[in-house]
Amino acid sequence: MSHPGLARAQLLMDRRRFRLAEEELRRVLGDEPENGVMQAYLALCLAEEPARAVEAMDTAIRATLHEPDTPFTWYALSLVAARRGTWEHARKAGLTALSLAPEMPELLVHMAELMARRDWLPQGLEFAERALAVTPDDPRVLMTAGTLRSRLGRHAQAKADFARALERAPENHAVQANAGWSALRRRDPDAAIGHFRTSLRLDADERGPRVGLLEAMRARNALYRVFLPAALRFYWFQPNLRWVAVALAVALIMYATFVEPAWLRLVLRALIAATAVFVWAARPLADLVLLRDPAGRTLLDRTARTVSILVGVLLLAGSILGIAWTLGAPRGTGLAAILAVLFTISVMGIQQPAAGWPRATYVVYLVLMAIPATIAVLHHARRTDAAGTWVGIAVGGLAFSDLLAEFLPRRR
Repeated sequence: MSHPGLARAQLLMDRRRFRLAEEELRRVLGDEPENGVMQAYLALCLAEEPARAVEAMDTAIRATLHEPDTPFTWYALSLVAARRGTWEHARKAGLTALSLAPEMPELLVHMAELMARRDWLPQGLEFAERALAVTPDDPRVLMTAGTLRSRLGRHAQAKADFARALERAPENHAVQANAGWSALRRRDPDAAIGHFRTSLRLDADERGPRVGLLEAMRARNALYRVFLPAALRFYWFQPNLRWVAVALAVALIMYATFVEPAWLRLVLRALIAATAVFVWAARPLADLVLLRDPAGRTLLDRTARTVSILVGVLLLAGSILGIAWTLGAPRGTGLAAILAVLFTISVMGIQQPAAGWPRATYVVYLVLMAIPATIAVLHHARRTDAAGTWVGIAVGGLAFSDLLAEFLPRRR
């Protein structure tokens, strides 16, 4: 481990000069081809380039074959496998490393983070607590434990962990950013904003704190805070659950037919519809409010601003049409109101494809979908036999738009 070539390679890796570090390691391996530690470090360098992921894995595996009793070779294999997304391989390699070095803090933290990435939170916390027992004052260990406790809903313990981490590393941008996410989970947007701003001051190029700051500014809206857990869940698991919400809302509204008196039935239907809409549209509606804030306008990109305005316009149009239909407007008005609201789900998908032809393709598709929607409204108003067919085409086409967004190259 004290080889001068390795020391130079480590310094280059710390400075993210991975190609130069690779050259240094290959020079050493030319003289010592069976040096497993050198091969492990080489694998970590190669893993920084996604196109060389297979080569990185092969190199990491060779390192463990040459030095199977060295914890670091298995640790490196676990890191490379995790980066490649082969989670079970990463887990097994990490456990093998732990069997050789059960109190290695960075390895315990790695296993905790690995479990967290797979949403195995209790198991991850066990590793984090083991790391705390070894190094109770290490900021990274405290940050990892605090993040896991926060995600498990243990907010008081998480807050204490981050307080200790920040005492020891107030200028660590990662600790500040994770403290911001923890504050956001316990619905303290003002504290979260402070942490995210500090993180961005320390490292302005990090995207995570910028996303967190925007989320915290949205969470200042009391209504958004109410729907925040559901909104985040529907955001990550789109498109299917949004349409499940639509189906559930329609079923509840139909069931409300049996509610008497009529005014109570009307109020109940309105509440069901509003709740379903806010679950899937809480984020763009919060962005619409943020447009009034200069800082919010700066943080929102042009696509997010456009989507929030379109969603607001569609929901306003749907509300007006729905009220008009309730007051006795022509038959097609009710369907037009429903389709306007459903269009908001598809419009929100504009942010998902990458800029350029993928997003343009998606937008053109949505514009074209307005044609069958319009035809469906006209047929429904005239009570023609083709009305049901066109309604099915319109709704099915809107549902397909989310699947289209999944297949198109995604925004990074």
